[in-house]
Amino acid sequence: MYSTLIDQGDKLGVIVPRIDDRQIVFQAFEADRELKGMSQIIRARSMDASDHGFDPAFDPSRPISIVTEAGSKGLEFRAVHWLFCDDLRNVRQAETYYTVVTRAKTSMDAYFNGTLPKVLAASCASSDKDLW
Repeated sequence: MYSTLIDQGDKLGVIVPRIDDRQIVFQAFEADRELKGMSQIIRARSMDASDHGFDPAFDPSRPISIVTEAGSKGLEFRAVHWLFCDDLRNVRQAETYYTVVTRAKTSMDAYFNGTLPKVLAASCASSDKDLW
């Protein structure tokens, strides 16, 4: 199913907390034989020397977009993979959680090393009540 939607132009979003994390994730994808050439870092223009040759457009041949939490605002992805979601939990605002979670059209996976941030855990808590 996802492959058909990707062929139609949908993107998979990989969202990370820090600017430096984008390059780490990109290099990991490039080192993987099956993922090499499938991802790109999405960022705004910086208006400095790093912009030389930089094209901010989404490349249709690279369906995996790597973006920071702040940079994800206004974007939409078929599915989101939020890496290191437990990092920066002490400085992250509630709006950031909302922004990241609402980037996904159909699914979101959150990856963490320690404990899941309470605001995310509470949003996924099971209910004893029948919802219907």
